[in-house]
Amino acid sequence: LKLLLFQLKLALLFAVIFIGVPTLAIFGVSLIINQPFNSTLELVINDLFRFSPDIGPELFLGLVGFGIILLLVWQIANIYAMDRESLNVEYGALDGLGYGFARLVDFIITIILLSLLIAGGGILFVIPGILLTILLTPYTIYTFVSEGKSGFDAIIHTLEYTKSHIATLAIRWIAFNIPVIAILTLLGGTTGLLVWTLYFTVILNPVL
Repeated sequence: LKLLLFQLKLALLFAVIFIGVPTLAIFGVSLIINQPFNSTLELVINDLFRFSPDIGPELFLGLVGFGIILLLVWQIANIYAMDRESLNVEYGALDGLGYGFARLVDFIITIILLSLLIAGGGILFVIPGILLTILLTPYTIYTFVSEGKSGFDAIIHTLEYTKSHIATLAIRWIAFNIPVIAILTLLGGTTGLLVWTLYFTVILNPVL
């Protein structure tokens, strides 16, 4: 129940910060120029596209990038909450959000290194790539949060924890991934990537 309340409060904070603040800013501008809110919003959008007629693709990519950052912060904050819950330590949505943003860069670096390591193992030798995937994904993220490790330090510490449980982890990985990968292969393209991102962030990490 406490984790559920944390999720709701975190969602509210995201809404306030990333929707409420821009809305208040536009509302303030509408008061200054003495125009209705809708007219002011239309003016802002028109000025944005007038500044650069080709801003559409850039704006879309910017929004996608912004969405990915939000997902990463959300993931860090949730693991932070689960870690604090397991330790029976008090935590709040503001704490989780602050922690997520504070360690965002370290998290991105860790994920990039992890991805390169797994991809390299998969390209050079398929079996090592699969083993690294089973041993490191998604457990490195928990080491990153619970022990404050990052980069290769987090990866190495994760291997120390998981290497003696390879059989159990392999069964879990197969059970949760093979059916989903088959479905996503049929979906293909952007739809498959989106579904996988949501599945990995919302379902797979908490379960594994």
